[in-house]
Amino acid sequence: APVSKTGGWGFKSLRPCGPVRTGRTKSTTGSKCKKKQVQEVSGSNDMSGVGMAEIEEKKKNIFSRLALFIRQVVVELRKVIWPTRNELVNYTIVVLFFILLMAGIVALYDYVFTQGVLFIFG
Repeated sequence: APVSKTGGWGFKSLRPCGPVRTGRTKSTTGSKCKKKQVQEVSGSNDMSGVGMAEIEEKKKNIFSRLALFIRQVVVELRKVIWPTRNELVNYTIVVLFFILLMAGIVALYDYVFTQGVLFIFG
Protein backbone atom coordinates (compact mmCIF):
# COMPACT_ATOMS: atom_id res chain seq x y z
CA ALA A 1 0.00 0.00 0.00
CA PRO A 2 1.39 3.43 -0.86
CA VAL A 3 2.34 5.72 1.96
CA SER A 4 1.31 9.02 0.37
CA LYS A 5 -2.29 10.15 0.02
CA THR A 6 -1.93 10.39 -3.76
CA GLY A 7 -1.16 6.69 -4.03
CA GLY A 8 1.82 7.36 -6.25
CA TRP A 9 -0.14 9.05 -9.02
CA GLY A 10 1.39 12.02 -10.79
CA PHE A 11 5.00 11.26 -9.96
CA LYS A 12 7.76 10.29 -12.38
CA SER A 13 9.27 6.85 -12.22
CA LEU A 14 12.35 6.39 -10.09
CA ARG A 15 13.58 3.48 -12.19
CA PRO A 16 17.01 4.03 -13.74
CA CYS A 17 17.20 4.65 -17.48
CA GLY A 18 20.64 3.15 -17.99
CA PRO A 19 21.78 -0.45 -17.87
CA VAL A 20 20.49 -2.35 -14.88
CA ARG A 21 22.31 -5.40 -13.59
CA THR A 22 20.11 -8.03 -12.06
CA GLY A 23 22.09 -11.13 -11.21
CA ARG A 24 24.15 -12.21 -14.22
CA THR A 25 22.07 -10.63 -16.94
CA LYS A 26 22.27 -7.06 -18.14
CA SER A 27 19.22 -5.21 -19.44
CA THR A 28 18.83 -1.76 -20.93
CA THR A 29 15.79 0.36 -21.62
CA GLY A 30 17.23 2.13 -24.67
CA SER A 31 18.67 5.51 -25.58
CA LYS A 32 15.31 7.35 -25.68
CA CYS A 33 15.18 7.26 -21.90
CA LYS A 34 18.62 8.84 -21.60
CA LYS A 35 17.74 11.67 -23.99
CA LYS A 36 14.48 12.32 -22.16
CA GLN A 37 16.24 12.26 -18.80
CA VAL A 38 18.88 14.74 -19.99
CA GLN A 39 16.17 17.04 -21.33
CA GLU A 40 14.26 16.88 -18.04
CA VAL A 41 17.37 17.64 -16.01
CA SER A 42 18.53 20.47 -18.25
CA GLY A 43 15.04 21.95 -18.47
CA SER A 44 14.24 21.60 -14.79
CA ASN A 45 15.97 24.79 -13.64
CA ASP A 46 13.98 27.99 -14.01
CA MET A 47 16.99 30.18 -14.71
CA SER A 48 17.05 31.54 -18.23
CA GLY A 49 20.33 31.02 -20.05
CA VAL A 50 21.96 28.78 -17.46
CA GLY A 51 22.48 25.25 -18.79
CA MET A 52 23.97 22.18 -17.17
CA ALA A 53 27.30 22.63 -18.95
CA GLU A 54 27.54 26.20 -17.71
CA ILE A 55 26.74 25.12 -14.16
CA GLU A 56 29.40 22.39 -14.27
CA GLU A 57 31.91 24.86 -15.68
CA LYS A 58 31.25 27.34 -12.89
CA LYS A 59 31.83 24.77 -10.15
CA LYS A 60 35.54 25.33 -10.61
CA ASN A 61 35.60 28.93 -9.37
CA ILE A 62 34.28 29.93 -5.93
CA PHE A 63 33.18 33.37 -7.15
CA SER A 64 31.28 31.82 -10.05
CA ARG A 65 29.53 29.45 -7.66
CA LEU A 66 28.62 32.39 -5.42
CA ALA A 67 27.24 34.32 -8.40
CA LEU A 68 25.22 31.29 -9.47
CA PHE A 69 23.83 30.92 -5.95
CA ILE A 70 22.79 34.59 -5.85
CA ARG A 71 21.10 34.29 -9.27
CA GLN A 72 19.21 31.23 -8.06
CA VAL A 73 18.12 33.05 -4.88
CA VAL A 74 16.81 35.96 -6.96
CA VAL A 75 14.88 33.55 -9.21
CA GLU A 76 13.30 31.87 -6.17
CA LEU A 77 12.45 35.20 -4.53
CA ARG A 78 10.58 36.23 -7.68
CA LYS A 79 8.30 33.23 -7.15
CA VAL A 80 7.33 34.30 -3.61
CA ILE A 81 3.84 35.68 -3.14
CA TRP A 82 4.37 38.54 -0.71
CA PRO A 83 1.52 39.50 1.65
CA THR A 84 -0.31 42.77 1.14
CA ARG A 85 -0.03 45.47 3.76
CA ASN A 86 -3.50 44.64 5.06
CA GLU A 87 -2.63 40.94 5.45
CA LEU A 88 0.66 41.83 7.14
CA VAL A 89 -1.10 44.07 9.69
CA ASN A 90 -3.69 41.36 10.41
CA TYR A 91 -1.02 38.65 10.86
CA THR A 92 1.00 40.94 13.13
CA ILE A 93 -2.04 41.63 15.32
CA VAL A 94 -2.82 37.91 15.56
CA VAL A 95 0.77 37.06 16.55
CA LEU A 96 0.95 39.82 19.17
CA PHE A 97 -2.41 38.77 20.64
CA PHE A 98 -1.27 35.13 20.81
CA ILE A 99 2.01 36.12 22.51
CA LEU A 100 0.13 38.21 25.10
CA LEU A 101 -2.32 35.35 25.69
CA MET A 102 0.50 32.83 26.23
CA ALA A 103 2.38 35.25 28.52
CA GLY A 104 -0.82 35.71 30.56
CA ILE A 105 -1.32 31.94 30.88
CA VAL A 106 2.30 31.41 31.97
CA ALA A 107 2.02 34.27 34.48
CA LEU A 108 -1.20 32.78 35.87
CA TYR A 109 0.40 29.33 36.28
CA ASP A 110 3.43 30.94 37.91
CA TYR A 111 1.22 32.78 40.40
CA VAL A 112 -0.83 29.66 41.19
CA PHE A 113 2.24 27.47 41.72
CA THR A 114 3.95 30.16 43.81
CA GLN A 115 0.92 30.46 46.07
CA GLY A 116 0.71 26.66 46.34
CA VAL A 117 4.40 26.33 47.30
CA LEU A 118 4.11 29.16 49.84
CA PHE A 119 0.99 27.54 51.33
CA ILE A 120 2.65 24.12 51.63
CA PHE A 121 6.14 25.19 52.75
CA GLY A 122 5.17 28.52 54.04
